[in-house]
Amino acid sequence: MKYLLGDVPIAIVSGFGDVAIMEAGRVLGAQGFLSKTQPLDWLADMVDRMPAGEHIFPPQSANAHEIESAQARLETLSVAQRRVLLALTQGHLNKQITLELDVSIATIKAHLTAMFRKLGVLNRTKRCCQFSHCSE
Repeated sequence: MKYLLGDVPIAIVSGFGDVAIMEAGRVLGAQGFLSKTQPLDWLADMVDRMPAGEHIFPPQSANAHEIESAQARLETLSVAQRRVLLALTQGHLNKQITLELDVSIATIKAHLTAMFRKLGVLNRTKRCCQFSHCSE
């Protein structure tokens, strides 16, 4: 990014803390990634630091790895499984999902079993420890 504007530091200012966007900005030469959710005085302080060469990026944490891991697991779901997952996020019961998707209850249960296994959860509300560090 600097090759176009010389020594002018470039920062990405976003309302989303998307790990992929942060890393892309870092790789492409951005000086920082600032979140709109931070207090204005903090943002102003960070902007003041950049001309001196300081790079302003949130620290990479274990959470970033967990987010990438969760995203990868979601991408393994079939189209039908994603439809079931969307219905679950809306609080629908199995019977409601069968009516909405026009499939049998056995099909919904099969999708749920496969989804839970792929996503590393035990049921609709409880995560298992297969994919991340937890104390369960």
